[in-house]
Amino acid sequence: MRVSSSAGVKPVLKIELKRADGAQLVKEDAVLKASELVTALGSTADAVLRSGTALRFAAKSKLFEQGHAGHSVFFVIRGDVRLAARNEGSDDSFDLGLVHAGEFVGEAEVLAGGGMRAFSALADNPVEALELARASLTSAQGQLPRDLMMLFERARKRRQASLDEMNDFLNRW
Repeated sequence: MRVSSSAGVKPVLKIELKRADGAQLVKEDAVLKASELVTALGSTADAVLRSGTALRFAAKSKLFEQGHAGHSVFFVIRGDVRLAARNEGSDDSFDLGLVHAGEFVGEAEVLAGGGMRAFSALADNPVEALELARASLTSAQGQLPRDLMMLFERARKRRQASLDEMNDFLNRW
């Protein structure tokens, strides 16, 4: 912070904002530090989190939208993210659930090496998240570490089962 003034002029306060350090945000929070994602990242956690882009979303804004290309995972630092999907062949949408601080979303597209988002992610309230690009999660050979791949696969299957169940239900009507 700097205060500058000239003779006869009121001082001006300038605040310089520091770029948020994802690794530091996680280290300072016990829930985030103990999260499945951080555990699965193992010894690479600090470097991966530091490479992430810290983002803030206002309530009701979109982190990403169904049908758009995706190449990253969003690790929720604060707030809740609502997952919603449109029914195949209609504009009807339904909730798939909430993602809370310490959880992540966007794993299916990262597993696939890219692809279209299967659902939308909306800030249920003000949200802070780290966007982690697929490239930062992979080895030099472009492979996801085994523990991370297993974690993402479990999450993908769970979300896909919810999506399939809801589509089946809605298609019967």
